[in-house]
Amino acid sequence: MKMPGYNRVISVFGDQDDARRVEESWRPGNRKVNNIDEAEKAKIIEQLVKEKVEATETPKQVKLDENRPDQTVLNGSQLNEREEQNLVTFLRSNRDVFAWSAKDLCGISRDIIEHALNVDPSVKPRKQKLSKMSKDRAEGAKSKVNRLLEAEVIRPIKYPERLANVIMAKKPSGKW
Repeated sequence: MKMPGYNRVISVFGDQDDARRVEESWRPGNRKVNNIDEAEKAKIIEQLVKEKVEATETPKQVKLDENRPDQTVLNGSQLNEREEQNLVTFLRSNRDVFAWSAKDLCGISRDIIEHALNVDPSVKPRKQKLSKMSKDRAEGAKSKVNRLLEAEVIRPIKYPERLANVIMAKKPSGKW
């Protein structure tokens, strides 16, 4: 059973056999109702709002290397001073394992990871009807493909037919 709650849908799970047993044993005089008075209701709502505000605090931006301003991470603002210092120390000591750009991905062995399309060679590929992109979407797609080609993460392959259109999604920063 689902019902509307203050911030979300409340789901109640049950068993039909248990419900039938309870229904058979129910008598009009043994009905219990829990009432919440207005003060208690206001206290519950205030607590829920406080938890929501705490969860939406903005994260802190931390530089891992003073010489490289592009190497920054976002830390949660709910961390206490000691936890934050331990986390930053750990991240700084391990900053060499992060891929800060597509070029940092070069040199990964194909034994570790490789993307391939598993298609049945006996089935003829279906060709989608060409859909045109707006100028800004096309530029975004070209720049992303060029970056990945430059970093040698992808390589050009010639298919006899185009299989599917590129779908572009807008990032929160406004870029495609």
